[in-house]
Amino acid sequence: MRVVIAIPLVAAIALAVPAFAQDKTTDAEAMAKVEKIVAQFDNGFRTQDAAAISKLFTEDGVYVPATGKIFRGQQQIENGYAALFKAMGGIKGFDAKVDEARALSDGGAWAIGHATIEGGTSTTQNHFAAVYAADGNGLKVRMLTAGINMPPPPETAQTPSAPMSGSSTK
Repeated sequence: MRVVIAIPLVAAIALAVPAFAQDKTTDAEAMAKVEKIVAQFDNGFRTQDAAAISKLFTEDGVYVPATGKIFRGQQQIENGYAALFKAMGGIKGFDAKVDEARALSDGGAWAIGHATIEGGTSTTQNHFAAVYAADGNGLKVRMLTAGINMPPPPETAQTPSAPMSGSSTK
């Protein structure tokens, strides 16, 4: 009787594994999906369409810009981007690049990248990290955090150590 139960169980597992493996998104597919969303961000920035950008997020999405303020949900995210556009004096240009994207086992992905935002009053160099949720054949942003690139610290001149005054060097 145990052999009879084991055979259908092994057969079920053997059939399920290839089907499960087909659902796994590869890193290359994740990169393509993330780059598609970044292109939509690009369009939203260039047209200053905060509502369109907010729709790229899940309904419970989270956006944390360089200010550290947390925007939760699509309406707050829309308000946050509208405030950003206003603070920058409008948007003249936006250029974002995905540096790395990796698939997650649930069909989502994570990515890191950088962007240049050219506003009417300032231009900023930024970096971002995001987690994406599977959404049909695509992805939606579940969490996005962005920061402003800081200049590297100034190099300090290395001077040889001088003997302390009053000390002898015999």
